[in-house]
Amino acid sequence: MARWFDPLDISLNQEGAVVQVLFPHIFFRHWFMSHAKSAFEKAACSLCRNAKIIYSLGFEGLGRDPVSNPEKVRELPQKIPEKKGTQPLRRDNKNLLLEHYTFDNFLFNRKNDFPLAAAHDAVEKIAAGDFPPYTPFVVYGQSGSGKSHLLRAMAGALTNKGKRVFYGDPENYRETLILGPDRYSPPGEDGILLDDAQRSASSAQMQNFLARLVDACLTTGRLLVIAFDLNPALCGDLGQKLVSRLTAGLTVEIKRPDLEIRLNYAEKHNKLLNLGLKSEQLLQLARRTQDICSIDGYLARLTAYRSMVGKQGQNALNYDASSIMFTKAERSKLTPAAIVNNVAEHFSVSPEDIIGKKRDKKISLPRHIAIFLCRDMLGLSLVQIGNFFSERDHTSILYSVNKMAKLLDSDKDMHKVANDIGKLCLNAD
Repeated sequence: MARWFDPLDISLNQEGAVVQVLFPHIFFRHWFMSHAKSAFEKAACSLCRNAKIIYSLGFEGLGRDPVSNPEKVRELPQKIPEKKGTQPLRRDNKNLLLEHYTFDNFLFNRKNDFPLAAAHDAVEKIAAGDFPPYTPFVVYGQSGSGKSHLLRAMAGALTNKGKRVFYGDPENYRETLILGPDRYSPPGEDGILLDDAQRSASSAQMQNFLARLVDACLTTGRLLVIAFDLNPALCGDLGQKLVSRLTAGLTVEIKRPDLEIRLNYAEKHNKLLNLGLKSEQLLQLARRTQDICSIDGYLARLTAYRSMVGKQGQNALNYDASSIMFTKAERSKLTPAAIVNNVAEHFSVSPEDIIGKKRDKKISLPRHIAIFLCRDMLGLSLVQIGNFFSERDHTSILYSVNKMAKLLDSDKDMHKVANDIGKLCLNAD
């Protein structure tokens, strides 16, 4: 039985009132809390009656001196594991959070002036040593709208002002906290910025953690910023306990960048990267994309090409930029509607039936093919395709894509049909 206790580091304060238990790593903590906690506490209470047991994580290099004050145990700062992209930001951390993702680089117009102003206000208050004007500060918006950029800009600004900041997702932050017997205690950050919180929405355990974190930040005056894809009040997966706490703070929406913002972004980075794109090419790029991430992807492709031909001693400016950035399908006027029309013509059905809600067997196969081609040829997201096909759920779109992928691998005739329709789409005017 003694071997079972070996991984634990146990200390007792001088008065015998507090037993501190340090776990060697998070995995052992999970096992212990699920399988051994009750037996351990029963044994501990038989030896030290009325003693309070405090649990926390212990990492290499962390001092493990006996603790004489119960409150000190709760506030004991933990050494956070070095995990790329999730560690707290330091003033000397020369990464993109401090160089690229800044407030100045956050392009906006009147649609998003309120979220930006609120972010500025929160940073200034924390930098001045005041309580945050609102906690939690909830930012939501569709993918590619700029939520991550805004959170990273806040993190960088606070770091430059000498504040300790955590930027990452809720699950990684949860691993850095001290697990006490009755509450979680933030280990010392002035600002906690949690991105992509919707990933944890289906977990009741994570929802309970976020709710307790909001309470802890309100009590200690810390800035807590949480980003979601949807307004938390409209997320069906979130329980009322968490929703009530999130909506008690400030909730702002970041709208997806319109054509003006996308064009300004493309023009700015065209100059920064010295790509030499013409006005009509920049306009084409802004019109073809719906978010900033897509623009970055096209410009990265063009930058990589210029770098490669430059190394080969060729004239890097003597090329057709559009042909490098866009595939053949993208250079043509191919759209989801054009794909559906070609599929409908091949199977002698109406485009409206393919897009619509009918579940006839005659419509099922053409719809699967149309969805697959929209994904394969246009690279549209599952959500974008679902919106075009009568607001279908992304899981239905994924089912169609996977079904067709398997069918095309096993059925040569069906593979030929899909290829023939794809060629018609590419060759259409």
